[in-house]
Amino acid sequence: MGVASLLLAILVQVPPAGPADAGGRGGPATRPIAGRIVDAKGMPVGGATVFQSGDAPARTEASSDAKGRFRLEGVAAADTFVFARAKGFRFAGRGVKEGEGEVTITMAREGEPPAARVATLAPGAAADREAAAARRLIDGYAAKVFKGGDTGAKVQVLQVLARLDPMRTLELTEGEAVSEPYLKGMVRMLASTALLESSPEDALTVAEAIDEPSGKVLALLKAADATPAAEKTKRLELLDRAIVGAKAAREPTGIRDILLGQVAERWLDMGLAEKGRALLREIQPDVERLPDAAFGGYAKGAFAEELCQIDLDAALRLTKGLTDPSELDRHHGNIAHELAGKDPEAAERVLGMVKSPYQHDQYVVRVVHRMASVDLPRARRVAATAVDAVIRGYALGMGALGLAVAKKTDDAIALLREAMDVLDTAGEYGRSPTRSPCDRASTCAALVSVAERIHPDLVPETFWRALSLRSPGGPGGADGPDAFCDYRAGLLLTRFDRGVARTLVERRLRAGTVGERGLAYAAAAVIDPAWAVQLVEGLAEDADLRPQGEKNSARLAAAAALSRRGEARWTYLQSRYAYLWVADTEDIATDL
Repeated sequence: MGVASLLLAILVQVPPAGPADAGGRGGPATRPIAGRIVDAKGMPVGGATVFQSGDAPARTEASSDAKGRFRLEGVAAADTFVFARAKGFRFAGRGVKEGEGEVTITMAREGEPPAARVATLAPGAAADREAAAARRLIDGYAAKVFKGGDTGAKVQVLQVLARLDPMRTLELTEGEAVSEPYLKGMVRMLASTALLESSPEDALTVAEAIDEPSGKVLALLKAADATPAAEKTKRLELLDRAIVGAKAAREPTGIRDILLGQVAERWLDMGLAEKGRALLREIQPDVERLPDAAFGGYAKGAFAEELCQIDLDAALRLTKGLTDPSELDRHHGNIAHELAGKDPEAAERVLGMVKSPYQHDQYVVRVVHRMASVDLPRARRVAATAVDAVIRGYALGMGALGLAVAKKTDDAIALLREAMDVLDTAGEYGRSPTRSPCDRASTCAALVSVAERIHPDLVPETFWRALSLRSPGGPGGADGPDAFCDYRAGLLLTRFDRGVARTLVERRLRAGTVGERGLAYAAAAVIDPAWAVQLVEGLAEDADLRPQGEKNSARLAAAAALSRRGEARWTYLQSRYAYLWVADTEDIATDL
């Protein structure tokens, strides 16, 4: 349950993203290329389909002859990519340099190792260099914001600083920079969470010193979640302390019930069924008296998401009267997610109560992820109900991840390939029947890490398939929606190949498009922090301190990306910029 994010959203409202509008533009120059398709032994592969898409005005394809030779027209004159598929072979691709006219594509047969390995790269810059780049990006702006910025700007700066320098962040909350008690608590919670990895004891000291009950409880819950399962006694002690803090929470009405429900959920997850059940039953009468609207209605639905684990009928009675249709869908979707791995039949039934096609699709992804390992036929059926084909493909990919975690490798491989086949035939970006902001290429790019989790041999073919799903580069050029898709794909593929990612990002930057919410600069930051600093510092200063300004949003985006390390970085980028659910998060993902 994303209580922290929900509370922060009360102060900083972020409008939902939607498809970008295409602008007028001219297509890039093209050229023909010739080459050969060969197998791992250098023998020709005849009948292969060779194609390009993403950089030229239109997708073009050709076939290889008996000697494996092909000639492909309409290839972009700049650096680009070509791809090949053939029955019995793994999908393949390669980069083609500007001026290169003769290429060889090597294809591995199914069952053989891939022709070239692709894997998650080691960090491209030392942690201290990345942190220094992030501070250079944010420090000057932060000083101005704390002196004269509004609350929204302060929140966005503090969310970055809490990860870069938690102790400085704590000092700022002691002064006049942050005045609202609730906001102080949330910022201190972020600082406490940031300290968990480097200094768990300091993190707990900070957590206990938080005056605002919600911030304290959330910090203690995060500390409990970060405690190894083997240290059960310590986890239970932290949850007991969270109980005390939760019972002190009074505003807004219903927050106490949400926080106590969070503790109960963790007891249930630890196998302490009686403790969890008793606490939920203790809270239930208070929740039943809450109003059906505003925050009380949210609290009622949020508690129902925990109660459903012991009494689904009672949980649905709580949600029945909620007055906001969107909130009603939200809580039914979360209940379906909660039940998907425990009671697939009930999860499918509750998911069917979600009315909004867009929200339905988002919860399909989450349900399929948990359901696939316990009821694969039903999970496939649920995935098929997704209205948008891109989300349908992603749901299947998340199901493959669930199967991989359960060590059902053969099923995971089959489902991942099915996911990519669905993405192959999905519609172009901006034409979603639900107005989903997701696109085929970046969605498939998010599945490359899933492929790595299943089997390393799947990574290259998934990587190249993601690149092959980019929309044609014209008409529409720099200002069209495909520009944003290239940034997103480059952003997620950076973890596997910085050179390929830079090709995508740099070409779009030269064309003058930067994408929304600082997207281009976040992508540049994870490719090369020094490059990102150079790009941001080259921008003209904004007229005011609003985070929406081009330079201000660029600073924040690049620094926010660099302030995260390891897997936390990629899950954050996937959620914020590709608009894709991150496995094992519930509701609004907290502090990704």
